[in-house]
Amino acid sequence: MTDREPRGWDRQPGRGGGGQGRSGPGGWAQPPPAARGGAGRVLGWSCLGVFAVLGVLAVAALVGLFVVADKDGGAEDGPRGDVRLTACVVDATTKWPHADVLVTNRSAKASDYGVHVEFLDPAGKRLSDAYGATDNLAPGQRATVRVQSLHQVAAGTRCRIVDVSRHMSWRPSG
Repeated sequence: MTDREPRGWDRQPGRGGGGQGRSGPGGWAQPPPAARGGAGRVLGWSCLGVFAVLGVLAVAALVGLFVVADKDGGAEDGPRGDVRLTACVVDATTKWPHADVLVTNRSAKASDYGVHVEFLDPAGKRLSDAYGATDNLAPGQRATVRVQSLHQVAAGTRCRIVDVSRHMSWRPSG
């Protein structure tokens, strides 16, 4: 048998053995996957690889969701993680809103903090905003800062920390 002669599985059924070395009338057909040396196994490994990649992407997406959720509600790195909203109140007499924030210096140096707070209606529309600050907070030290707006708002106003800045305190020598 030469390289150009068809083997048993190479013949197309009912076509005869023209021996022309190609598919078509009188030619050869492709062998079934099992006869070609395991193409079925390659397909199996390909599917397994695709499922593995999809699994890794799904896990990465879930981890990404938890990281985003943690940034919105849990402790964060940097100055934003040093500040926590402890109260949001509208004064009954003046109708002025204020937010109390707890600042904890988690850095290694004495720091000054600036906190920007927005006051929102129940639908999330910004009604007012205000800034508060604390200076020369030692590492590990805590301070409560009241952030007060002078614009009148209705009861049910919510507070949201917008931005936090932390800068190393300047202490004069001497």
